[in-house]
Amino acid sequence: MSEPRPREDFVSRVQVAMPAEKLAFRVSKSATLKILDLIGPKRDQKLRISVEGGGCSGFQYRFELVKVGFWDDIQISCNEDEEEEEGGSGSSVLVLLDAFSFMYLNGAELDYESNLNGERFIIRNPKAKTTCGCGSSFMI
Repeated sequence: MSEPRPREDFVSRVQVAMPAEKLAFRVSKSATLKILDLIGPKRDQKLRISVEGGGCSGFQYRFELVKVGFWDDIQISCNEDEEEEEGGSGSSVLVLLDAFSFMYLNGAELDYESNLNGERFIIRNPKAKTTCGCGSSFMI
């Protein structure tokens, strides 16, 4: 069975209905810069993150670039320059978190790393009890 796709004319406008101290998903500056690089100057795409069953540890992260998210996605606005967050002119991007997956992602951090092993987005998730060697799957 295929995953339902959002209607193109329906844009996610959900505001998170929880206190800010309970909403804890951080996007690092290096991840924000890489997302900006991936989506290009048109800024018509967003990075959507979800958790699905699979991988060698039970769950795996899914990253996809989308133009329109699902109606219940949680929106995280990320600025290129954290100091300019309060009305500055820095470039910003939206990261969408799948609403159902948020219970697994709350408290985590999205980062981007580049080293001898390659380049990748990585989620540092304090809820993950174990992770596989490559870091793309985890167990809670």
